Amino acid sequence: MAQWTDPSRTFLIQEVRGRRVLWDTTINDSNVKAAKAAAFAEVANVMNEAFPSNTKYTDLTY
Repeated sequence: MAQWTDPSRTFLIQEVRGRRVLWDTTINDSNVKAAKAAAFAEVANVMNEAFPSNTKYTDLTY
């Protein structure tokens, strides 16, 4: 598992805030589960690019 630092935590929060499907409970889309999974995968990819290390950010799920 990747090391969490204050900058990586802040970055994660910003990335999640930018993806409404991850935090807005009023979304009534039938595909919300798939959309959340895709959004978390996108966040993981962005995190891995922004904070390269020997280990990768994975399993970012709700």
